[in-house]
Amino acid sequence: MRPLASISFPEGFTIIVDTREKSPVISDLQTSVPVVHKALKYGDYSIVGLETFIAIERKSAGDFLGCLGGKRKNFMQQITKMQNVKRPFLLVEDSLFNLLHP
Repeated sequence: MRPLASISFPEGFTIIVDTREKSPVISDLQTSVPVVHKALKYGDYSIVGLETFIAIERKSAGDFLGCLGGKRKNFMQQITKMQNVKRPFLLVEDSLFNLLHP
């Protein structure tokens, strides 16, 4: 997988990081693409001008497993809200092996 800094993006392309995202994986230091921080209605990441078209909800493996247990109600509310987005994505940060064998 190529680093973001090596990918050519269209002029004006700007990534949005939700202000509530505690440990963003994208910053101005990692990419040549502009990054802005603002409250998003859906997900943790989006693209300026496409907020109702694309949303990425990011979960660590621990968060995701918690969402299947005690935090399930909150997780289902987040997923239900994401149904308003044309292209919602759930990004779980870990290997499939680690998720299946915690």
